[in-house]
Amino acid sequence: MKRLITSMTFIIALFLLSCSWATSFYVVNKSGMPITEVTLAPGELIKVAEICCSYTGPEKIFADKLNVEELNINTPDGLLKYESFELLKIFKKKDKTKYVLEYS
Repeated sequence: MKRLITSMTFIIALFLLSCSWATSFYVVNKSGMPITEVTLAPGELIKVAEICCSYTGPEKIFADKLNVEELNINTPDGLLKYESFELLKIFKKKDKTKYVLEYS
């Protein structure tokens, strides 16, 4: 019985060590004016995408894993349009699981 418990503990520990994480991508309106994809008032944010698993930064291998093909932001200054790999590069890392595009 003790051997079974030890084996199960080892298997559970190995499983927990091998887990990866999901990375979320947000757009934050830090300007004083509203922007739209949906309406995003000043100070609000919206989650626009998520990549699973183990995202480590904007590399071409992750471009196909992003569940968004393009991002268009209508601003008072005009249209901002991002597609494909360029879309990954505009987000800045905030922590291990959160990347943010801050419009200001």
